[in-house]
Amino acid sequence: MIIDVCVALGPNSEGYLAFLIETIEATASGQHSFHYILGLNDGSNFESIKKIVSGRSALLLDAHTGHGYSSMSHGLCFDLIFRHVSAPVALFVDCDVAFIQHDWDMIMLSRLHDRNVIIGAEYDGQKYKKFPNVICALFLTEPVSQLDISFKPESAPAVVSISQELRAIYGYESDQAVNIILDTGSELPRKLQLAGYTGTYMPLVRSNMPAAQFMEPDMRGEEYQLDGTPLFTHIGRS
Repeated sequence: MIIDVCVALGPNSEGYLAFLIETIEATASGQHSFHYILGLNDGSNFESIKKIVSGRSALLLDAHTGHGYSSMSHGLCFDLIFRHVSAPVALFVDCDVAFIQHDWDMIMLSRLHDRNVIIGAEYDGQKYKKFPNVICALFLTEPVSQLDISFKPESAPAVVSISQELRAIYGYESDQAVNIILDTGSELPRKLQLAGYTGTYMPLVRSNMPAAQFMEPDMRGEEYQLDGTPLFTHIGRS
């Protein structure tokens, strides 16, 4: 099976992209092939990125949005990328992610079925919880396409109040006041769950947390675990 690997690229992304691709391919099972769909947003270097994917199945898209380095720019880029996705499964992933567990593709794919359609990283902070986000998410493309999901942020950077009937959708108790940022990909939990679909979120673990396995003390970034095993890390670009 082909997996469409979708990455939105901006300033200072080339080195991260090269390492991401290296880890994707070094740790995958070998049972699937990868087609890279790369959105070159404001500040990305076309020639450098072209060299990185040379010899691989890849599509480079002009995704300059004019919004600079922002959540809106990121979401617009992902919307453009998704229009070019044709595989039944897509991996949306930030360029500063690295895969660290062998057979990660088989492990994540084993969680997808007709109703559980997405698996990936959990947000922390003042955002939705207990549902995958586009830092790294593997998902069945048909439901996302049928529900006409956009990856543009619905409120970022503004904080919005969530109505009581939607609080559980965003991972909160219905009796607590919820004020969050609806950032890039925020339509995913709302539209998928209201349509009867579910997702598997992978808890975020930082180096100062007892559950950390890959992260060492004072290491920047986080790891994302499935059943206690870290599958990938995310460093946060500078």
